[in-house]
Amino acid sequence: LGTAAFAISKNTPIKAIFSFLQSGPQSAVSHRETGIKKPKDLEGKRIAFGPADSGWILFPAFAAANGIDMSKIIQVAAGPSSIQQLLLAKKVDVALTYFTSVPEMASQGADLTYLRYADYKVSLIGGGLVVHTNTIKNRGAMLRKFVRASSKGFAAARKDPEKSVAGLMKRAPMTISKKKIAVQNLKRSLSLLHTKRSKGKPIGWMAPEDWEDTIRLLAKYRKMKARPVDQYYTNAFFSKN
Repeated sequence: LGTAAFAISKNTPIKAIFSFLQSGPQSAVSHRETGIKKPKDLEGKRIAFGPADSGWILFPAFAAANGIDMSKIIQVAAGPSSIQQLLLAKKVDVALTYFTSVPEMASQGADLTYLRYADYKVSLIGGGLVVHTNTIKNRGAMLRKFVRASSKGFAAARKDPEKSVAGLMKRAPMTISKKKIAVQNLKRSLSLLHTKRSKGKPIGWMAPEDWEDTIRLLAKYRKMKARPVDQYYTNAFFSKN
């Protein structure tokens, strides 16, 4: 949805109607033996990142919010496919990646820990459903059904993650090679279905304060031109009417 926000700020006629990742997965992942337990511990460490990745783009905000001196960070720019391998090979101390990737890396024998940005004052509203404004105007009944079905699907996955993964493996067997790890990844992703602000609301419902924080961060750290918050999203399709 951060990508959608950029497009909206440039007059693309789209709007978010549902969010299934309401809290950012961006994290600083490290080997437990490095002793990194808090953000300040990142100073003096070799940190691998993708220059265009959200983890690096948001890192200055993470640093500012937690008193990290950026001049004390040893930067190791790398391609997206190399970041995790650099960490596993211990060629760097830290990899900026999603915390949902930890189970896969741990399956290769690594004892890892992580600092998730959202747990330390920095979070973007994440993945969701985005539609054209003409669809919102002309096909509201369809969108209500789509949102209702999506909410039910995520609720079912949260109730029984193993059954959800088994269903995906049956439908698209090439997408999953290790069921146990897929279940762990799914559980981590499902933990981001709500923020404190949207807790108690239907799955997918978005809190205006979460969008305001997202817009503020993107405006400051990615130079996005901010627009009124209601131009970015709507919860209208959660209505029972």
